Amino acid sequence: MINCLKNRLFRWSVALGIAFSATACTPYDDTFGDNFIPVSQLMGSEVDSNMLVRTYIDTWDSTETSNVNFVPYLGAKIDPQTGRSTFSFFANYAPFGFKELDGYGAGATADSLVVILTFIEVGGDATQTYTVDMYEVNGFNACKDSTYYNNFDITPYIGAQPLHSFQQTGAGRVSFKLPLTFAEKLIDSRYKEENAYYTDTTFHRHYNGMYFKVREEITSGEGTYFRLDLGQSVMNVFYKNDKIRAEGGDRDSSQRLMFYDPNATLWNTNIQLVEHDYSLADPAQGGVPLAAIGDRTNESQYVYIKGFASLKGWIDLNEASFERIKDQAEAQGYSRVAIHKAKLEFDIVKDNWEEYFRSFSALGVYYNLMKKEFLVEYNPVLAQVQTSGYTPTLGGSLNHSRGKYTFDITTYVQQLFTGATDKFSTELLPAYGLRNETGRTWLYGSASSRPPKLVIVYTMIR
Repeated sequence: MINCLKNRLFRWSVALGIAFSATACTPYDDTFGDNFIPVSQLMGSEVDSNMLVRTYIDTWDSTETSNVNFVPYLGAKIDPQTGRSTFSFFANYAPFGFKELDGYGAGATADSLVVILTFIEVGGDATQTYTVDMYEVNGFNACKDSTYYNNFDITPYIGAQPLHSFQQTGAGRVSFKLPLTFAEKLIDSRYKEENAYYTDTTFHRHYNGMYFKVREEITSGEGTYFRLDLGQSVMNVFYKNDKIRAEGGDRDSSQRLMFYDPNATLWNTNIQLVEHDYSLADPAQGGVPLAAIGDRTNESQYVYIKGFASLKGWIDLNEASFERIKDQAEAQGYSRVAIHKAKLEFDIVKDNWEEYFRSFSALGVYYNLMKKEFLVEYNPVLAQVQTSGYTPTLGGSLNHSRGKYTFDITTYVQQLFTGATDKFSTELLPAYGLRNETGRTWLYGSASSRPPKLVIVYTMIR
């Protein structure tokens, strides 16, 4: 029985071997049936990783910073690659819940005005003490429905001397009294026939707001910047009026003036002001060369991306690379090129956790951010409209495991091939929602040993 089974297995194996060997030796035509395919549908697929990308360094003009948040920055931050950013800010204040129909009431006199400011975050060297100057703003009526930018010049609206100055070290709460003359000015609530306290808008016409800045010019080290929580910062006016005096009491009444109202019932405006000095970048650590900023002739070794309208990168896709592919397709008898995938990659310069901490979590590619001209793959305005049905596909998130930013620009590249757009230059900036943050990203440029790479996968169609 066992011998019979062995003989059967042997015969089966021989038969299978003959069948396999016969199949392996039989020639076959892998073009069988091609003659039935219409010429217009014949295709050839290719992958091209030789698309040239050129990079340059420039600045972006300005960015809207009115009401970007209620925790503005104050102080300065120095980065060895991108230099110094100096932060100051303007803030309205308005009365909250007046008890008297006639402002502070008939015969009101001020006793004191106490300011409470809450600093909730400190960056850089938190051990240093700095002088914060608080200026009264006059002649500037900030409108809630207007847009203000980081480079707004507020100096014409403040005096030569601050209303008050105080020392600040690290985070925490500080309180102080403003001059009694300023408190009396707030008590004097009637201007001709208009009660300044009738609405928040009339109030802002008469009491324009406050401007805060750090007095010291920070030129070395990391710098120090504070964040002031306007929601936890108030001014309290203590006063007496005829009604209180008639009651024979020695008490004060108080009125709270708020810098920020979380319920948005007060039409306050705050403006983050930001200035940049690139001369404090350190060339020994790869700092941005001043001569390279705005140079569109010489390709850059690095690309620097910085928020609050600072540094940006220019990306120029080489038009000759596109013409080369179209010419090759035409030479082979194809009429057009269809793009399946176009992937753009940038490497960060230092692949470590410190660099990840400094870098933006995501970047964006734009035609023109200031004019809100977006690529089809990335329209953040439409993405924020829930009923738009639009989903951005650009990507641009930092991949920590690879140290790369990767962008899907397939539709954009297809439009370049078809002629739907002739914009071969785009901007590389923070992702739209991160444009007013203190981060910065340092990337390899096209004149480096690790230039950006554009890989396209396409099909040529007859």
